[in-house]
Amino acid sequence: MAKGSIVSRLTRGLSKTRERFTKSVDLLVEEQDGWDNNTIDKIEELLVTSDIGIKLTEVVTSDLSKWAKNKSQPQLDLSKS
Repeated sequence: MAKGSIVSRLTRGLSKTRERFTKSVDLLVEEQDGWDNNTIDKIEELLVTSDIGIKLTEVVTSDLSKWAKNKSQPQLDLSKS
């Protein structure tokens, strides 16, 4: 099997994963009446099941929780991961 075909299949697979993930987050946010712990818990579940890692999931959900409390624009600090 040629090297390019493996990379191409991996790229296509990751693109599909990204599309499913972003669609899931979009639908979740559209369904919610606001940002609360339930919304953040659902996003956390999506992140964990998307296999991005526990540490990054914790960073994202922590930043979302802070933002929800302050009602300011979310600023994710990915340098912590």
